[in-house]
Amino acid sequence: MKVTELLNRYKLKTRQAFYDRVKSLDIVLPKDARGHSYATPEQISLLDQLHDYLRTPGTTLSGFVPVSKAGVVQVVDTPLDTSNGTSITQSNEKNLEYPDENQSLELLERLVGAIAANIQAKSPIWYHDELEKAAIGGWLLSTAEIKHLIGVKPYCKKGSDVYIRGSWQFIKAGKIGGATAWRVEKINHGNLTTSDKYK
Repeated sequence: MKVTELLNRYKLKTRQAFYDRVKSLDIVLPKDARGHSYATPEQISLLDQLHDYLRTPGTTLSGFVPVSKAGVVQVVDTPLDTSNGTSITQSNEKNLEYPDENQSLELLERLVGAIAANIQAKSPIWYHDELEKAAIGGWLLSTAEIKHLIGVKPYCKKGSDVYIRGSWQFIKAGKIGGATAWRVEKINHGNLTTSDKYK
């Protein structure tokens, strides 16, 4: 929209009054092929907000805070490791002036989620709860899943299908895709021999 049309739109008598508004919003009007200034739809949206704001008695240009500002928001997603070994996405904002309200809320929610995931205290015995669930549910876990839980890759001695670690035994139970599947069982230590207890 050309400057003359904007003067009519906001009922301004001088170009200086219009350019004072443009300056207060810190926007630069582009020019067409003939060198005439015009406002983009995003800039018009800001000018409309300012015009509505200035209708209230006692308001000034310097007191206006826009809901959105013409600018570029570039969101770069980077992986953020959490304490439980999973990976989530954290948003880094580059070239950010003022995102619109929906973008701000979305970015804030993602940032809060990333922070919360990283500061949650993890019990040093958290994996026992997960193994208990697997044992009760009768779930088969892959070698990689067990390694993630107990920190070591399960292996069996020659001629055995059982790997024992602490209070748990892992029994080979076929395949999950190309990986070995393991059934998890909780050990009753009263039934173990002395040599078994320290494996």
